[in-house]
Amino acid sequence: MSSNASRWLASPRFDLVWMIAPLFSPALLVLAFPGVVQQLSAQPDWLWLLLIVGVDVGHVWSTVFRTYLDEREFTARRALYLWVPLAGFLGGVVLYSFGHMVFWRVLAYLAIFHFVRQQYGFFMLYRRGEAVSKVVLWQEKALIYLATLWPLLFWHSAGRSFHWFVAGDVLRWNLHWLTVLSGILYGVLAVMHLWRTVRQWLGGNGINWPKQLWLAGTALSWGVGIVAFDNDLAFTATNVLSHGIPYLALVWLYGHRQEKLAPPVHRYRWSGLGRLFTPAGALLLAAFVYALGWGEEALWDRLVWRDHPDLFSMLNVWLPPASDEMLVWLVPLLALPQLIHYLLDAVIWRLHAPGTVWARVLLGPRPPSGGQS
Repeated sequence: MSSNASRWLASPRFDLVWMIAPLFSPALLVLAFPGVVQQLSAQPDWLWLLLIVGVDVGHVWSTVFRTYLDEREFTARRALYLWVPLAGFLGGVVLYSFGHMVFWRVLAYLAIFHFVRQQYGFFMLYRRGEAVSKVVLWQEKALIYLATLWPLLFWHSAGRSFHWFVAGDVLRWNLHWLTVLSGILYGVLAVMHLWRTVRQWLGGNGINWPKQLWLAGTALSWGVGIVAFDNDLAFTATNVLSHGIPYLALVWLYGHRQEKLAPPVHRYRWSGLGRLFTPAGALLLAAFVYALGWGEEALWDRLVWRDHPDLFSMLNVWLPPASDEMLVWLVPLLALPQLIHYLLDAVIWRLHAPGTVWARVLLGPRPPSGGQS
């Protein structure tokens, strides 16, 4: 692909607003207003509803449009979509039976893997069509991984006051030496990449702006949220918004392009769902996944956590807290949407999986030369 514009997934405007800006905006706001972030670190209800229910849990539920609600997709991979929930639930019950922290730590590291892979996947989508040497390709892959893995190593080594799901789910290891060495490698590769990009620009070859912005935004959001600040809101805002909003945008864009194909490649189980993937229907899609997220969090709060009594007080009459004996079954059940999202997301967006057509729907008929692997 000779045109930089062709590397945008939708258009410069769409990608900058819905893919790139969520990487930069939360991190820059945290840097600009650290005092406000500190004051709101307890996350008042309105902020929790926006970040956790609206974006974090909402984007998890948006996966159903790519899987269970897509009739042809579900038919093509019926065994996968039936066995993953069953295996996930039974596996969760087994893990929880060994102790609740065993369950939460496994889920946390599955989530971490999922978040890291999303940054890599978008990066590879944005660099599709670039012809580079194997050495440069290896350096770029290492750089996007280090943009996420180095802050995680720092977290494990230095410790942070925040957590992923529950306190103590991210382990504390003495990884200072590995953090230092990987940090040096990260810095060297970043300088090499910057120098190579400047030389490319000076040589009149043009810059792949979406790729460069995604890489820089990933480094900024993960660095600010984990390393620069030891603050739960700073971590949540940079982590959730930079992950959930681009994912929701990708699901909407896929559905939008799918509905415009003639003849259509896929069809939703109910034809009316296609209206959610129009510009006017985007708000309805957001409201739909928000409602699903609200319902899930209501069950979590009333049956398990009891952290937001004012938000879900109307459910007190018929949802008493679950007994300890029930938690071994209930917690894996309530966590199943997230677990299914993590497991399926490792499969459904793979460019080179046999028989997949999602890339043709999203990117057009020409197969890209690189992508999620």
